[in-house]
Amino acid sequence: MNIGIIGASGYTGETLIRLLARHPRVNLTVVTSRKLAGVKLGDAIPSLRGQLPNLKFTNPEVSNLAENKNIELYFLALPHGVAVEYARPLVNAGKKVIDLSADFRLNTSQCYEEFYGNPHPDPELLSRSSYVIPEISNNSWKDAPIIGCPGCYPTSILIPISPLLSDNVISNQGIIVNSMSGVSGAGKKAEEYYSYCERAEDASPYGVPKHRHLSEKNGSIEVLPSSHYIADEEVCYKEIDGRRGKWFDHILGEGDNRIGNYYPVRLNAVSYTH
Repeated sequence: MNIGIIGASGYTGETLIRLLARHPRVNLTVVTSRKLAGVKLGDAIPSLRGQLPNLKFTNPEVSNLAENKNIELYFLALPHGVAVEYARPLVNAGKKVIDLSADFRLNTSQCYEEFYGNPHPDPELLSRSSYVIPEISNNSWKDAPIIGCPGCYPTSILIPISPLLSDNVISNQGIIVNSMSGVSGAGKKAEEYYSYCERAEDASPYGVPKHRHLSEKNGSIEVLPSSHYIADEEVCYKEIDGRRGKWFDHILGEGDNRIGNYYPVRLNAVSYTH
């Protein structure tokens, strides 16, 4: 499959390049970046020297990307609000789109506006999208023109909780989660708060009491069996405590639950996040 990555110079894009460069069924043929247009991939990302030696960053002109007959699928590694501007022309051109931003994670435009502060730019396309966690989603997403990837915190919550719910190891009530993300989740912005001296050997809460990933509470309805929905979502998901830790690109999720009334269970999950 020939694919392209739009917005490939950020942390998310760089990680995606590393994964796809060694994927046996993928031919990475387009990577875009305004600031790196014309630069060879290996020159911009030294760890990739020797891989895809002829691939250069190109300017992300959406009309050219949509007209590229060789590309079957595009990843959007762009900020929310920007990704949606690319999604519509690409879908109209018959491309499959996987969006790593928040633009297609939510199932209603009202929820998007509540958590992201602006009306969703394309409610019709949002209604045709599918929220997917590959490890636990069924195959209903395969016909969707656009796939919304989950945020880091919902990923760290739903992946470890899903098998426990499916096997009736834990109850779907009273789930409490404390997740800590790496600082790369904030992107490459140069601000004092994200500097090494501020973040090293430290952890701090942010987005409290209404973290944006609370908006993905309904994602559990799409990826979990109907008998295992996380109950009392407003209560449970308000226990998400967004924290940034001292590490760079991992997320640690810890959850507490009780089997029946007596046996406490703690689960831990660590995954990459950007």
